Amino acid sequence: MKRVKMSFKSAAPVVFALAMSFGSVFPGVNAQASSAKETINLWMLNAASTPAIEQLAKEWNVLHPNIQVKVTAVTNDTNTYFAKVATAIASGAGPDIIYMSAADYQQYVSSGIAYPVDRWLDKNKSDYYPNVLKSVETNGHFYAFPKTLQLMVLYYNKAMFAQSHLQPPKTWSQMLSDAKKLTTKNRYGLQIETHEGGYQNFEWYPWVWMQGGNIISDNGKKVAVNQATANALQLERNIMQSGVAPRNLATGGFDLTSFGQNKVAMAISGTWAIPFLAQNYPKVKYGIVPYPVPKLGMKSSSDAGGWMWMINSRGKDPIAAGNVMNWMTNENPNRYTAWLKAEDNWPPRKSVVTAMKNFYQTGVNKVVTDQVLPVAGMEPEWNAGVVKAVGDAIQAAEFTNEPISQIMQKLKQACQNALNNG
Repeated sequence: MKRVKMSFKSAAPVVFALAMSFGSVFPGVNAQASSAKETINLWMLNAASTPAIEQLAKEWNVLHPNIQVKVTAVTNDTNTYFAKVATAIASGAGPDIIYMSAADYQQYVSSGIAYPVDRWLDKNKSDYYPNVLKSVETNGHFYAFPKTLQLMVLYYNKAMFAQSHLQPPKTWSQMLSDAKKLTTKNRYGLQIETHEGGYQNFEWYPWVWMQGGNIISDNGKKVAVNQATANALQLERNIMQSGVAPRNLATGGFDLTSFGQNKVAMAISGTWAIPFLAQNYPKVKYGIVPYPVPKLGMKSSSDAGGWMWMINSRGKDPIAAGNVMNWMTNENPNRYTAWLKAEDNWPPRKSVVTAMKNFYQTGVNKVVTDQVLPVAGMEPEWNAGVVKAVGDAIQAAEFTNEPISQIMQKLKQACQNALNNG
């Protein structure tokens, strides 16, 4: 996944562990920002929002000649990016501001790299969506500035639905029934992710959450697998065994190329596909709806992949770095505008949605703002063992005839082992 979307566990745990071992060579963090001229290094992925961040840095630099911000777009590959960040920290030359994924957040906090940002976020706590703040809070302290959200939704082809006299599905049974009616020898009715990994889990979690279930308890200490999990696994099996969804995807479920080419009638994917479809398949008329629910009257759910800005406690001046990000993200909501429009992402702050209402209250964006964002849960920050256990369970549900009860037993045990092993 080269495009900047939800990030999952970095492929550089060894490098990260090496970086942590150098903790003793770093002095304590500065108590106050320096008055001497200094450079704050901000590292990020090379993304659609990079020019907007660079422009904000230029504006800051004009206003603050003694504290200059240097933006470095390291790479567009997530794993390479985090490997370089960890290596730089190990050498004592890490960035002052780190572009951070939700999946990697916890290991940077537990290692002591993340600098608490309460002094800034506390001023505007009420403006942030509660789930967003929860995702950057550990032991009562905030350790990152939230940046943007990317939400999971169901895309549907309006022309195909009209031709078949169908309405967008609201329940699981309607979704499966519609998918069967829309499947032909040249077209699948529904596309879901079939490749094992963090993204497949990310796509699947809302089926569990909308039933009030979870995989791990909110405090992260207990396995919470229950009937909601079993139902979600059974749904995955029903979709694949009915023949309405492609078993082998050339890229991944996040890629809506097949949807744009009219080879798929419905697709579960994220809001990053909105600009993708506009740029590559502008003639395709489509709609967006929340994930269908098990039964009418139940509340839907979604998964919000969140990126954030983390302050490096081992950087040259964490206070100055925090002041920079506070200015960019936590003060004037209008400073979000350029990068949000570039990525077609959703802001973590209510005031930004209001300030950009012409953008977020138009077309499919209005559906996301009004119906999906309010029910979205944040990307879980569980360890790699839990992620693998969930992935194995989904794969077994999709591609084997193993009883769901046995898959559940294995999932529970694997999750417990993962928690025991930290």
